[in-house]
Amino acid sequence: MNVVLHDLAGSDTDFLFELYRETRRDEMAGWGWSAEQVDAFLRMQYNARQQSYKAQFPAARDSVILLDDEVIGRLLVAELAEEFRLIDIAIMPVSQGKGIGTIVIRQLLESASQAGKPVRLHVATLNPAKELYSRLGFTTIEEHGGYFLLECDAR
Repeated sequence: MNVVLHDLAGSDTDFLFELYRETRRDEMAGWGWSAEQVDAFLRMQYNARQQSYKAQFPAARDSVILLDDEVIGRLLVAELAEEFRLIDIAIMPVSQGKGIGTIVIRQLLESASQAGKPVRLHVATLNPAKELYSRLGFTTIEEHGGYFLLECDAR
């Protein structure tokens, strides 16, 4: 399995929205909305999220995740003064459960370790990815507003 990261290119913007839509598909299915309503809602949320990321982390590195040369996900990371902040990681549902997230996060942990910094991230309390983060050595350092702030310090 060849998993690599590439800096986001302008041609990847359509993929990022599709990735966002696919990762929200199950949640949206139960709402009873038309496809047009779902698309409009998700575009609004996606655009607001992108703007928020840019405002909070203007120097973040935005990458696409490739599996055997196919774009299957996204990794957004900011290297801050005291930490690496994992802002967003998403993998297409058809590619989930294959260890790709583990590979990508371990690479991030190695980079952070070499820089002498911990990795921190927020995760929703009910997000099943919390189990993955726990397996990789992340621990809860704060809880607020339905989210945990997790940290892994592999220095």
